[in-house]
Amino acid sequence: VTLALTGTGEPVDLVPDINLDPAALDFGTVFIDNSARRSTEIQNLGTADLMVMAIDLCAGTSMEYSWMPAAPFTLAPGASQTLTVTYAPADEGPDVGCLAIASNDPDEPTVELGLSGTGEEPGQVREVNIKVPGAINTTSEGVTPIKFYSDMDLEIVDVECGPNNAMPKRLNMEDFNADGYMDVVGLFETKDLGVQCGDTTLSCTGTLASGIEFKGTSSVFKTVGPECKKVKDKDDD
Repeated sequence: VTLALTGTGEPVDLVPDINLDPAALDFGTVFIDNSARRSTEIQNLGTADLMVMAIDLCAGTSMEYSWMPAAPFTLAPGASQTLTVTYAPADEGPDVGCLAIASNDPDEPTVELGLSGTGEEPGQVREVNIKVPGAINTTSEGVTPIKFYSDMDLEIVDVECGPNNAMPKRLNMEDFNADGYMDVVGLFETKDLGVQCGDTTLSCTGTLASGIEFKGTSSVFKTVGPECKKVKDKDDD
């Protein structure tokens, strides 16, 4: 038995297709002389190389916005490039605008990334969150990492924690919670913190590079160690 087969091959349309995810970045409120970062993904959803030829501020957009990387660059089909935008307000008030991204996408030769943020005069930091490990050994000879983060970039110049006003051995800046803002991790000698059995929180005070003072209370933790076990056993009796 013979089954007849026929078909005609046709060339596939090879075209690039640009997409932004997300298509707008909201920086919220940022203190003057501080900065905040947000990112979007420039994606090539097409079947040909996407050539991003230029990235520029839209007309009327504040020069308080900057970005990395600079154009030009090329994306293969299915590839993406992270575009990181920094907002560093120099004065008070809202800054709304966009970035114009030009490419060889035939349907959308220029796409716009929406930008919005508000500059604010420095004052008392509205909130500094302080995160400590879930358990602290009161007699430990080791180091306790204490993390500081907020809804802005933090640059801490000095900080003290606990009843003994312990100072850190070292302060490291990193975006440990991946929210686009730089945070601080302080490494403290555990024995210097003065944590006692039964303590559940730790108070810290400090100063930012801008001269703003801050204070806050840590996340809840439990105390452990031989001394705390003796206290617990006594309480059980």
